Amino acid sequence: MRAVILGGRGAIGGATTDPQRGRHPWLSAHPIVLDTTAATQLGYVPVATGIDLLADEIDWVTAQHVAPSSRVF
Repeated sequence: MRAVILGGRGAIGGATTDPQRGRHPWLSAHPIVLDTTAATQLGYVPVATGIDLLADEIDWVTAQHVAPSSRVF
């Protein structure tokens, strides 16, 4: 649904052969594990799940950057 709101259509292009393209700090062997045991023991409680926070971010970006006449609700 969010892809429709953002005007997404078509297909994702193929992978590039450039070895430097797409490099980022998280580019490592999988799985990447974030251990939050110590934070939890200190009382940390996550505000939401990652996927819920991502959905909120997409909604915010859409509201800020999509022309009002093209919004689909």
